[in-house]
Amino acid sequence: MRGLEQTFWTTGLKTTDDPTSKIWDFLRAQDDLYIIHLTRENILETITSRKIADYTDIWSLQSPKKQNPEKPLQVRFTKEEAEEKFIQTREWEKKGEEWFNHHNVLHITYEDLTQYRSETFGKVADFLGVARQDVSTSLKKQRKKALSDTIEGYKELKQSFINTEWEEFFVD
Repeated sequence: MRGLEQTFWTTGLKTTDDPTSKIWDFLRAQDDLYIIHLTRENILETITSRKIADYTDIWSLQSPKKQNPEKPLQVRFTKEEAEEKFIQTREWEKKGEEWFNHHNVLHITYEDLTQYRSETFGKVADFLGVARQDVSTSLKKQRKKALSDTIEGYKELKQSFINTEWEEFFVD
């Protein structure tokens, strides 16, 4: 099991695709595991980023030049598709909280991580009991345009979610 442990402890684990994977049982059984639960405040941002990554097959970007100019960064959602993904994401977040409620957990948001990088990484260092260090990243955002410019039919989609619990994700 040492190789498995080293892989996860060194690189981190980012997965939501298979809640039946045996790795979840293994992780829940680790009493001394520290969990950093990273979420995004706006799930529409999450599903848009994921759809772009699925479409372009680019999951991390270190240089904007690596983007394929023939593949525009614009996506479309049906109301049903968006709602299904909103619900699925909330379920994953709740499942993570349930599964690891007896572990040391630090909740941080993507927004805090990107807007307040040093402060947020300071909290992570304190949580893990390691020395604070200056941090930087070479990663670049794939999408810099507003959601309203990235999602085809944004106005119609936004209209379809008025007076729902998902309305808050449609900010212009």
